[in-house]
Amino acid sequence: MKTFSKRMLGSLQARKTQLALAVRLAVAAVAAYAAEITAVRRDGLIRGLPIDAAEGFFALGFSLEQMRQNLNDLDRCHVEWSVTPAARPPGIAA
Repeated sequence: MKTFSKRMLGSLQARKTQLALAVRLAVAAVAAYAAEITAVRRDGLIRGLPIDAAEGFFALGFSLEQMRQNLNDLDRCHVEWSVTPAARPPGIAA
């Protein structure tokens, strides 16, 4: 039984590490995209687009920025809950 428990614990710890890495990679990718969006806007490349295309461009940028903020929040909560059991909301088990 101890061997099984140790293997399960090791598996859960590996999954935590993988989740944290995946979140950080996604946040970095969205941040890189946001930097490119800023460059496109700065260079005025959107001015010649039809209204519906420009609207879609800004809607995508807004959606990705919101996703980046949500992923940052997820990463913060993951770190807090992993390190400090007292930081977990009531009813959330370790």
